[in-house]
Amino acid sequence: MAKRTDSTVKKSTQRTATKKTTTRKAVTGRKTITKSRTITMPTEEQIRARAYEIYMQRNEGPGNAYSDWVQAEQELLRDSIT
Repeated sequence: MAKRTDSTVKKSTQRTATKKTTTRKAVTGRKTITKSRTITMPTEEQIRARAYEIYMQRNEGPGNAYSDWVQAEQELLRDSIT
């Protein structure tokens, strides 16, 4: 069996102490942050204007006015959140 010298004991003690200190900092350093958001709903005029832009991008081609409206509403809502 090999004998442990004082320097070996000190090194292992220092390593253990460092690990414990780091662990404590990580545990006590946690914070919970809550964020609140305000969502602004688009107006009917904004939705209508965006739906018209979508229609014009199709070169006034065939399509569904309702799907244009829904797409415009979703885009405006998504833009207001981010």
